[in-house]
Amino acid sequence: MSSEESPVRTYRSLLPGLQRYGSLKMKAPLMLACLLLLASLAGCAPATTPADSKTVPTTPPKLTVTLGADAIEIPAGIGAGVVELTMNNVDKETHTGLLRQLNAGQTLEEFRAAFEQDPRSTRPMTKFLGGPDVPPGASISSYYTLDPGTYIVVDNLAEPWHYATFTVMSAAKPATLPPAAVRVKMREYAYDMPDSIPSGKRLWEFSNAGQSLHHLGIIQVNEGTTVESAVAWMKDPQGDPPGKVLAWWNMLSPGVTSQAEIELPTGKYYAVDMLPDFVSDGVTNADHGMVKAFTVTQ
Repeated sequence: MSSEESPVRTYRSLLPGLQRYGSLKMKAPLMLACLLLLASLAGCAPATTPADSKTVPTTPPKLTVTLGADAIEIPAGIGAGVVELTMNNVDKETHTGLLRQLNAGQTLEEFRAAFEQDPRSTRPMTKFLGGPDVPPGASISSYYTLDPGTYIVVDNLAEPWHYATFTVMSAAKPATLPPAAVRVKMREYAYDMPDSIPSGKRLWEFSNAGQSLHHLGIIQVNEGTTVESAVAWMKDPQGDPPGKVLAWWNMLSPGVTSQAEIELPTGKYYAVDMLPDFVSDGVTNADHGMVKAFTVTQ
């Protein structure tokens, strides 16, 4: 199963907030694995969250990516180093701005040919740097450290999928990524992240410390619903959805760190990884228990 196939789209399609996904059923082991993890959360010590990083204090070079129904518009090139990409959705549907770097030894012509045959077949040809799902009419700022090379922005929510490319040229690199207010470390099969996060727009940092691809969906649980019952609903989605998707940070390759500004209201949440586990058995990372409950406070 591809990293971009049905488990991700199926899960999102069941909840309001981000639409236009498939209709396959979730795997039965998901409920048990998620509940076991959630039951263990009470014994986990809360992580620290820096209090002085609500806004981004640095001004790296900026690049605007325009996501539309039929095409992605992006400047042809930028210098290497820390870069701010603003993903701007001008369409009436949700779109993805997933940033990928072409692997050494791969050519853009090879990528194009494979993409035309089956976009999912291009997964081994690139490194995944993450990127947001952007709601209609919204803009999301994200931050990356880019080395010289060929980069591809893929929209896998468009029908059909499409992409645009740009080149990163050699240049003096800015020092580091801006300091983040919320840090999330992904690994097999857990998120290391705060148990409580202040509300409002915050700079989130996502790092993949695992051996396989990971991503993070952020789901707000409806008032009067427990996180446990919301996770159980994923197994048997009967009745009204128990929550809604508020954000989604797409695939990161092992060793990659990237950032995005995310705004969350107060409430109960959980993070979930619906990608297949490429390291071992191919079932979703959520089936292995990669679910994390957290709260957003005033």
